[in-house]
Amino acid sequence: DTIIATLEGEVNKLQKEIVHLRGELSQLQCQKSEIEYEIKQKDETYHSSQSLVREKMKTNLKEMEELIQERDNLKEALNDAMKRCTEAILNQQQAEEKTKEVEKKGENLVASKNLVKKTMSDQLKSTKLELVKVKEEKSDLDRELKIMKEDLKAIKLKQRSEENARRMKKAHNK
Repeated sequence: DTIIATLEGEVNKLQKEIVHLRGELSQLQCQKSEIEYEIKQKDETYHSSQSLVREKMKTNLKEMEELIQERDNLKEALNDAMKRCTEAILNQQQAEEKTKEVEKKGENLVASKNLVKKTMSDQLKSTKLELVKVKEEKSDLDRELKIMKEDLKAIKLKQRSEENARRMKKAHNK
């Protein structure tokens, strides 16, 4: 897999370089066309500088030829990379056998995971039952607390009534 990835990286790098060189080649061709156009339009003005323009065209042509040669070299390198990819595919077939072993181990892990999942599910059910019991106990305690509060309220009301009755009796006796 790493060999394939390396080869694919090299292939991608070479393809990007070809695209870049094609762009440069296109730019050079555009420059050449512009120079030719300028020569045509301003022939009289450029008579004295014709040798410079020719020299620039020669330089551009030489650069273009070098780019073409470099492109051809890159194509050759790309073909070599493709051959290596083919070899890597053969190596990958060998790796597939090892992958089958890993898949078997994976199946064993899945079985283990399912067992853990079942155990956790059973524990969750148990915890839910315990939660229901705790809620019931809380509900019972809440009811008892409510009754106790009502009893306390009744006792306080009775005490106030008795105290009011005593005050009235005291006030009446005076």
